[in-house]
Order: sequence, then C-alpha cells, then structure tokens
Amino acid sequence: MYRFDYGDEAVMHQLAQRLNKAGETLTAEGIHLLYHNHNCELRHVNAEKRAYDILLEETDLPLSTLSLTATGSPRAVKCAGMDAAAWSPA
Repeated sequence: MYRFDYGDEAVMHQLAQRLNKAGETLTAEGIHLLYHNHNCELRHVNAEKRAYDILLEETDLPLSTLSLTATGSPRAVKCAGMDAAAWSPA
C-alpha cells in the first residue's frame, strides 16, 4: 500500500491529481475508479479543511467516485476528533 501523509495539504492536492489521471486512464479502458476512504482522510490539513474536503473539491467525478464509508464511523469520527453531526461533505 502506498502511504500518504494525509495531514499534508500539498500531498492531498497531489493525490487528487493522481486520482484524476488514474480515472482518466481507467475510463478510457471502460473501468470506473472508486476511491474508498478510511479515518485518515478526516484529518485536518489546515484550519478550514480536512483531507477528504480536498478530494471532494478536486477530483473529477465523471472519472472517479469517492466513497465516504459509514461503517465503523464512530471509531473513525473519534480518531479524527470531529463531531459527525457538524461536518458533512457538500
């Protein structure tokens, strides 16, 4: 597994670009890319955004799908130190 620093904003912008490129390549072959998250994408990369926010904003949805996992969410939410009711991706 490739390891990312999900708390590094620049790394998350790069990941979004890589997902777009992979989605473009796979779409050309008739395959749809699905990105499945874990609790690490809920880390803050700055005062306003979490890593997952960057992925939501910068991935090209016709080329890929982001999956926000609800199973195990109490543990993920606890690890991320967030209030699930107060945060919802738009």
